[in-house]
Formats: sequence, structure tokens, C-alpha cells
Amino acid sequence: MLPIIYSDNFLSHKTGSSHPERPQRLTAIVEAIKSSTRSDLIDWQLPTPTEKRDLLPLVKKIHHDFAEGYCNHNDSLVVG
Repeated sequence: MLPIIYSDNFLSHKTGSSHPERPQRLTAIVEAIKSSTRSDLIDWQLPTPTEKRDLLPLVKKIHHDFAEGYCNHNDSLVVG
């Protein structure tokens, strides 16, 4: 089974009509997955609340990995 975490609340995330991340795109993806011949392999799950303290280590790692990758391909990292 492939778990997919999804809620219709995700459709409330509005980024503007020209941004690729928009409700119509998410709806199309969900419909395509549900109509797939392999949809029986999907385990639809609702998101669960979490605490900021639980996310902070992940966010720090993502930022660290980005900066490290950027610096490995450039002479410097300019912030500001």
C-alpha cells in the first residue's frame, strides 16, 4: 500500500491563478489517482496535527541541505 496524506482542506491553500500550485491541479491529481487501475494500492489518510517543536528539526535540516547544496555549486551564499 502507498499512503497518501490528503484532506479537502488542502484546496483552501490559494497561491494565485498563475502559480502552478492551485486547487484545480490538486483536484485533477486526486481524481487521476482515484480513477487509476492501481487505485486499490492507495491508502488515503487524513493529516494529523503536529507540534512546531516536532517540525523544527526537519525544517532546519531542509534549510541546511539547501544552503550546503547551493554552496557546493557556487562560490558563496549571499543572503539579504
